[in-house]
Amino acid sequence: DIDLLPFNPERYHQALVDLLTLTKSVAPQSINFTSLQNAIDQFKNTATQFNYRVQTTLDKSNPIQLRIVNDQLMQVERAFQNPLGNSIEQSTLKHTIYAPSRTNRYNAR
Repeated sequence: DIDLLPFNPERYHQALVDLLTLTKSVAPQSINFTSLQNAIDQFKNTATQFNYRVQTTLDKSNPIQLRIVNDQLMQVERAFQNPLGNSIEQSTLKHTIYAPSRTNRYNAR
């Protein structure tokens, strides 16, 4: 059994950057992605601060602190879930980043 969930929210930052890069490469030049880029950057900063706080202040012998951190980690994961699914065809595939592509079921994102 593990006490702290093995989940690093900073990993999502790279996935978001990769998706944005891919989207920019196929989107019309008239689309402005500045707000999305700023949100991704803010997510990275928040995830880095969260990880630093966990590494420096978490008392792993304190079950209440562990529960709080694990709940926060699960909330991050849930933020990337679409309760309705990603489309009518993919109603059971709910992860907005790692669900298989509509056109390529073997490749997530």
